[in-house]
Amino acid sequence: MKKSTALKALTEGEAAKLKKQVAKKIKLNKPRYEIVAWLKADYGFTQKQGEEMCRRAAELIKGEYRKYIASIAETNVARIEQIIEDAYEAKQYKVALMGIQELNKIGGLYKDKIEISTEEPIVVSFG
Repeated sequence: MKKSTALKALTEGEAAKLKKQVAKKIKLNKPRYEIVAWLKADYGFTQKQGEEMCRRAAELIKGEYRKYIASIAETNVARIEQIIEDAYEAKQYKVALMGIQELNKIGGLYKDKIEISTEEPIVVSFG
């Protein structure tokens, strides 16, 4: 039996367009087996080629989400920086400090947790 060359026969532009169509179907929660069956029926893909196209489309979606999340984070950091600046100018230092703490959280400065366990009582004093 001759192996399908349907995927290889697509131009780079056609493959990119098809990958976007597959990504759209994945985003709409179409089952993978239905997407692969569609690729086999309409484009002459083999099972393996259909699964590979689904994998590539899933990677495309992950990349889109990474860019989206990065842009949201960048926007939020800019907003918080503006809040800090405005609060400082208005001498609202508590608000400015809260903004700085939020930036530190976003930057991962507070991700380390310390756990202490002992049978002895521990006295901690601040200030």
